[in-house]
Amino acid sequence: MHQRLAVLVALIVVSIAGWANLANASPADDYVGPYFGDGNLPPGCIKDMSRDNPDNICFHAKTGLNTLDSPKIDVAVLVPASPTAERDLRIMRQAAEAWEGGIHYLADEMGLDWLRDGVEFNISPSIVSLADGETPSTFPLYDPEIVILATNPVGGLGIGVDPTYLTDELGIFDENGVPCHNIPNPFSLDAWEGMPGYDGHHGDGGGYYVEDCGGAGGNVCFSVNGAIDPVPGVTDTFSLFDLVLHETGHCLTLGHVGDGAEGAWGQVPTNDIMAYSSDPPGQNKCVSTLNVEAFATRMSRYLDVNGDNAVDESDHLDPNDVAGDGANSFQVQHPDDHLYASSTGSVWDCPQPDLGAVPGERVDWTPEPAETSDPVLSVSTPAHGAETSDGHVHVIGTVERRPKTAPPTSPTSSHDDAEGDAYSTFTDISNIQVEVTDLDVIATIKVAQLWPKDQTSLPKYGVSIGGREIESFIPEPDNPADVVTYDHSMEAQLPSEWSSWDATANTVTFTIPRSYLAQGRVVAPYDIFALTSFRAPTRLWTLVADDRAPDAGAIGVAAPAGPDTSSGTSTTSSLTGGSTAGAVLDTVVLEREGGNKFRVTDSTLGETGGPSHHFTLQVPQKSTVELLLGWPDLSDLDMYVTGAATGNAASAGQPEALRLEDVQGTLDIEVAPYLVVGIPDTTYTLQATIVPNPTGGGTITDTDGDGVTDDEDACPARPGVGSSGCPVPSDEKVTVYVDGAAAASEGVESSNGPDSFALDVTVPTGSHEVKTVWTQDDEVLATDVRTVVHAAPGVDRDGDGVADARDNCLEQPNAGQADLDGDGKGDACDSDVDGDGHSNTKERARGTDPFDAASYPGKKKSGSLL
Repeated sequence: MHQRLAVLVALIVVSIAGWANLANASPADDYVGPYFGDGNLPPGCIKDMSRDNPDNICFHAKTGLNTLDSPKIDVAVLVPASPTAERDLRIMRQAAEAWEGGIHYLADEMGLDWLRDGVEFNISPSIVSLADGETPSTFPLYDPEIVILATNPVGGLGIGVDPTYLTDELGIFDENGVPCHNIPNPFSLDAWEGMPGYDGHHGDGGGYYVEDCGGAGGNVCFSVNGAIDPVPGVTDTFSLFDLVLHETGHCLTLGHVGDGAEGAWGQVPTNDIMAYSSDPPGQNKCVSTLNVEAFATRMSRYLDVNGDNAVDESDHLDPNDVAGDGANSFQVQHPDDHLYASSTGSVWDCPQPDLGAVPGERVDWTPEPAETSDPVLSVSTPAHGAETSDGHVHVIGTVERRPKTAPPTSPTSSHDDAEGDAYSTFTDISNIQVEVTDLDVIATIKVAQLWPKDQTSLPKYGVSIGGREIESFIPEPDNPADVVTYDHSMEAQLPSEWSSWDATANTVTFTIPRSYLAQGRVVAPYDIFALTSFRAPTRLWTLVADDRAPDAGAIGVAAPAGPDTSSGTSTTSSLTGGSTAGAVLDTVVLEREGGNKFRVTDSTLGETGGPSHHFTLQVPQKSTVELLLGWPDLSDLDMYVTGAATGNAASAGQPEALRLEDVQGTLDIEVAPYLVVGIPDTTYTLQATIVPNPTGGGTITDTDGDGVTDDEDACPARPGVGSSGCPVPSDEKVTVYVDGAAAASEGVESSNGPDSFALDVTVPTGSHEVKTVWTQDDEVLATDVRTVVHAAPGVDRDGDGVADARDNCLEQPNAGQADLDGDGKGDACDSDVDGDGHSNTKERARGTDPFDAASYPGKKKSGSLL
């Protein structure tokens, strides 16, 4: 098989880079704004990086990694010592261009005009050709801010092949021509790793090194990259483009985002290039708004931020968590503001690099924003033509960005994929079926032939759920597990039972708890696709990416109808406001699909990795939670709790009980079958009793009515759409005009869902135009126009000399007030003047007299048939 795989690596030339998924909105539509300044955290964010804190929902980015000291950034891209030098140099150059274009594009979308206009990149070279027999060599570089080079991680394969004849040393000179740095062989990763101060962080083939050149030239940062990339997009162990993009980000002073403490942080935006993650599956990354925010804090030292035509201390922007981890400051961002340098803000629409063997069309790294939602302005009052007796008009309504494409509504879907479009039958996907239940996302992948389960697996079968890639494969022979279920995005092994193989049906079924996905902010509706690949025999790397279903895009599925259970909780009960403190609100019974049962063969006898059952329980307000686990026989079951609180009940007896104090957030509960003696199985019950903590007199209140209770509201007297209960800054507003003159205005914020407004205006007597206008940055998004009448005594809106109060035609002049049929409507505005039940229009069309009740269609008149 290894020989066949080597042939496969050499032959496959079809790239799957560029897989697309569903998009949401352009960045400017969704982005609320940056929060700079120590302690100025976005609403809903806290200064805590702990995974166990349920309030830690926000992203953290390390800042200030090196002392880049100029907004004029010269980037030198060295010709790699590679058998495909033009292609690899093109990929490296595009990574630098992606930073240039991404920063400029997002700075404009984020309202950071000073950054957009002030930062200038100079990337060289643009074109390189090596004549036959020419030896690639280094050359003197003068005062570059960043030097990008590719090294040789493993001699003789792919990028950075290290020819023995390459002995030229890399020379860097400052702005005065004084030598600053040299290294005998810059294309050797070993050489860089042996230098004091080199930061290889993850040890996966890349790093950066900073040299202080002194003088006005300041520092030079080396973006050092090693990658085995014979066929980019197909045979990636590491993506050269993403690796260069990541390391160059460090040279731009950016640290890791989300996983900056090497996995110890809570929220990880795995799609971010500075997260050092393989997401999104099957495509390359681009710059994020969090990257730009962190970069802006450094560039504010050298640019005129406040527009006073001077660059001084008043322009300096601090990150919002200066203390950080004691070594580096953090820029904290709410996930709702985490967007990408694509036309829609979605990572799935990031521009993709040209990875071909020969150059293709130049990639545009500053896309045109694309609107995927429609601004909808709804005015509920006043009604068109409404009257007011005192001149006061209440204008009430909502603003909403309504997606152009309706979200999925069904919890099930399937897709048939073309057969024969993969390298082997083992990786050829024929169908994927998806079902969302209250607890799980279930995806079944059918292939032409499932890999033999009794052999070490080189194929990997995977499913991407909202960008989170979950894989299933048979491990190395010395691994005791049967099937490995692996979170490729988080580099974490999952419970084995989350994926299962059926050799008869040729299927692999993934059953992924929605609670697990929700921890990574993956919630319904879900975008899902299947993928297959080959993996390296001794690592979890993807060596060859093969088939995908659908070939582009994704299957959209919704949560099942009924109460919102996206958290994965198996109960529909919840805590409600206004309850008496200390009262037992509910006893919740937790059940899993398939039943709360263990068989004798499930007994673990203390070994880890057994068939435990997992539950989640949402506790929305601080409470005492009592968990009780019981069963009817002499089995021995144990209970372990993590998440919002930790504890365990693992005695030799039963029932097992656990009391947890001051709990708020999500509890992750594991029931483990230490010993099972039931025949044919043991059924257990798991219940939770929740008692809310007292809150000031026993009543939970929401003074400002914004949906955040006072005990959790940072601004209890001011309603706000922010998750902390505080108003958030916005560049949107609704203005009401009376006869063209602005009469009232109110700020609104539609980026996180519909927002309401209520404005009071006054109109003088008579009929007036009331126009409601929704704007963003003074650009009109939507308008609503209607007429309102101030019907005060003496008003005569039709000018016929008869006041409205006694006029039987308010809008048609009729000074005589004629009313032939006496129905209160004047003849001038009565659609049936003679009151015979036939409209004036109909009678004229049929030749009868609309002013004679005895003349109407179908009746004789003066001896004639009509």
